[in-house]
Amino acid sequence: MSRKRVQALVGSIVIVSCLAAIFYIYSRPSRNGFGAEHDFVTVVTGAHCVVDACDPYDAPTLEQEFPKKMGGYTPTSHFKTEWPVYPPSTFLLLLPFSLLPWSVLSVVWLLLSFGFLSAAMVVLFLRFKAYRDVLSLVPFVILLADGSIGWAVQLGQPVTIAASSLTLAIVALEAGSMPTVGGLLLAISLCFKPQGAYLCAAYFLLRTSTRLPALAACLFTAAAGAAGTLLFYFRLSSFAYLGHLSANLKLAMQPGRDADFSRVNEANSSSFLNLQAFLARLIENPQLCNALTYAVFLAIAALLVFVCWRKKTLATRPFTILAVLVMLELLVSYHRLYDHALMLAAIPGLYEIKQRGRSSYLLFVAGLFVYHFSQFHGVTIHGLGPFPSGAPVELFIAGLCLYSLWKNQPATA
Repeated sequence: MSRKRVQALVGSIVIVSCLAAIFYIYSRPSRNGFGAEHDFVTVVTGAHCVVDACDPYDAPTLEQEFPKKMGGYTPTSHFKTEWPVYPPSTFLLLLPFSLLPWSVLSVVWLLLSFGFLSAAMVVLFLRFKAYRDVLSLVPFVILLADGSIGWAVQLGQPVTIAASSLTLAIVALEAGSMPTVGGLLLAISLCFKPQGAYLCAAYFLLRTSTRLPALAACLFTAAAGAAGTLLFYFRLSSFAYLGHLSANLKLAMQPGRDADFSRVNEANSSSFLNLQAFLARLIENPQLCNALTYAVFLAIAALLVFVCWRKKTLATRPFTILAVLVMLELLVSYHRLYDHALMLAAIPGLYEIKQRGRSSYLLFVAGLFVYHFSQFHGVTIHGLGPFPSGAPVELFIAGLCLYSLWKNQPATA
């Protein structure tokens, strides 16, 4: 066996071992004051409502439903009214799992999350030959040292599977030899976290070589959403539950609630990754924060389109373009620290940039370092803090990628 293959094998084993340690440590109940896999509890109980004909968006009903029907575990924290907000497509995907008893389901979900995340990291490690030198290894050291992975494990957050699926879909679709697998993985990501994958799906739809699997993924997601919606309609004989979903979404944005990005929700919003939360430290008007955020979003998107058109990079620099799109998705949508996992989908862009110059690569890595360490989030600035650092890093990385696309230097070995 060659030296490079030994390095690749050892590196892969180390990555999987580190993730196994993280999952083992953070899955222990003593690490989690909310209760085991609390975020997953909310969504999987909603999926079980297809069977038991209950409203998947009514928090008090879900709180009574879970211990009664799934058995053996009572959540230690009350379900907040605004928590049930996952789309019907997510419920349909989780329906088979919701039939399992909690003692089995909690372990199955943990193993699935571990398997997807391990597969994504190992595929990236091997695909971009990160074992070749120390400089190439640094991003993986940063990713594995990120405490937000542990938070996602504690909460059973679907983002671990959604982000891993998106990352694997990007690699599979760009490889060109696994379009069916790539389309299926993209569909899984869209069903679980559509706000983290929709721009990437749009990019694949624009490309001739990836259009069919991307279209299949979008159609599958739409069909899953429609099927989930109709299943609940037939079980409840009404679409009233969709009104509850709408009300939950509006409630979540109200002052002091979970998704409120203003300083009224200072303790929580300092961990947000979207640009609104950063601007809210400087601007008290939430409408203005939203308007500025979407203006920045549109400006970067327009600049990306212009650069791709001017430099003819739509098909030749796919990973860098996708990295910009991932940053845009993180900028405008409600994302918490556990959504750091979505940065996995930008790692191919990091290595595509590395092929064209070390300086931009090092700056990208520096951005990753700030982004993935909680010490840089919620930094207190007198009279203005705590400041969320996610959005500035996302803007910085998007700018680096756009600069690299504009320069469009040839790749080096």
